[in-house]
Amino acid sequence: MVDVVANHMGNLNTDYSQNNPFNHASHYHDWCEISSSDFANHNQHNIENCRLAKLADLKQEDSWVKSTLLSWIKNLVSNYKIDGLRIDTVPEVPKSFWSEFSNSSGVYTIGEVFDGDMSYVSGYTGSMDAVLNYPFFFWVRDTIFNQKEMYNLRNYYNEWAKHIDTTKLFYLGNFCDNHDNARTLSWNGVWEDKKKYHKTCHAMALTSIGIPIVYYGAEQYFAGGNDPHNREILWRNLNTNTDMYQFIETINKERKKHEIWKHVQIERYVDTQFFSYSRGQFLVCLTNLATGIIHRSVTYHPFTTGQVVCNIFNS
Repeated sequence: MVDVVANHMGNLNTDYSQNNPFNHASHYHDWCEISSSDFANHNQHNIENCRLAKLADLKQEDSWVKSTLLSWIKNLVSNYKIDGLRIDTVPEVPKSFWSEFSNSSGVYTIGEVFDGDMSYVSGYTGSMDAVLNYPFFFWVRDTIFNQKEMYNLRNYYNEWAKHIDTTKLFYLGNFCDNHDNARTLSWNGVWEDKKKYHKTCHAMALTSIGIPIVYYGAEQYFAGGNDPHNREILWRNLNTNTDMYQFIETINKERKKHEIWKHVQIERYVDTQFFSYSRGQFLVCLTNLATGIIHRSVTYHPFTTGQVVCNIFNS
């Protein structure tokens, strides 16, 4: 997959002569800047027509700009045999453009809608195949790391069902960390406890309905704060023997073995400290406790009497 940008160019001024092929002022919106209140209040006019971080904002409603971008993405995918696209800054461009852009690409498209509001985020799922699941990022991560009741996880799925056809959840990208936000391990708290929450969040991202995305360094317990501190150097720090690396590898192996993406997700048990669901014959059990041992009797499960069940973390 390739990360692409169709919202803006890289210059922070009005000297467009350096840009290729968009080298004329008519290719851009007039200067104005998106404010934090614009994002908070979903002021679409300013979000779509003003500059993000002062970056030159392309005018997609211009027929030449639009046709050039559509030809570019079609040729990029074709020339380099690209399988899918991660589309940057989606709310900053009208939905109608993204529909044409996705169709022109001819491949799977997943867009960045940096917002935790499900009603807002869901509005972009018809313009491309999927979006990055920022509601998962905010809601699930907050529940686990801040030790809120695990009923919140049930509420998370119930809330999504109010805003989206649940079959679309299969295509959303679930993640616990990314390059635009401080890593969760940078939050305050006891280090060993945070490592356990880190595992719980990733276990859910890797097994819950949706497409899992693991940000590099999560397997190394990187704990950088806001950008650029969350973009640590990996290559001289890559250790494939960390318990987190092995943890992710084990789940990946088993999710592939059981092809869990072919199965719906069924809740099996929930209370204040425990949450469990299944995908076919794959049962997931999660807790928000960092210490101690927790016991639950789960009688509603996908197994039959006499069937042997294996704990994937116990060889």
